[in-house]
Amino acid sequence: MGMEKLFRLMQSNGELTADDLSRRTGLSVEEVRAQIAEWKEQGVIRGRQWVIHNDKVQNRRIKALIEVKIKPEAGGGYDRLANRIARFDQVISCSLYSGSYDLLLEVEVDDSLQVATFVFDTLSKIEGVISTQTHFTLKSYKHNGIQFEGDEDEERLPVAP
Repeated sequence: MGMEKLFRLMQSNGELTADDLSRRTGLSVEEVRAQIAEWKEQGVIRGRQWVIHNDKVQNRRIKALIEVKIKPEAGGGYDRLANRIARFDQVISCSLYSGSYDLLLEVEVDDSLQVATFVFDTLSKIEGVISTQTHFTLKSYKHNGIQFEGDEDEERLPVAP
């Protein structure tokens, strides 16, 4: 149970030290460091990032979600094409989903023209890309489990039957 708790704590707060994690999980500092080293070696841990409230940044970059429908390749399925698309610098997230589209890309660029250029001049010209649909981020309320606005002590809204 300690390793599962360690994993959840690390996901929720990348600033926790090995000492903090040890105190919160009941594992020794050495166990925490050894597990982190093992997860890094296995590729489970790929890095640590800050969660930025982009709406509060001057000259903020544009974020958009792009739904991409692709044709799976014989013998390779979605993986080769998805990995190719994920390599573009504009793409900050690329995941395979079930539903009416196959890939969901999160892109971040300097302006909306760069999103259009990426979609029209790059993405749509890749063999195997069938269609795209782009959604621009207007405002962020929560990202990676961190809520940006609102009082933490606010009472939850009642659910109507």
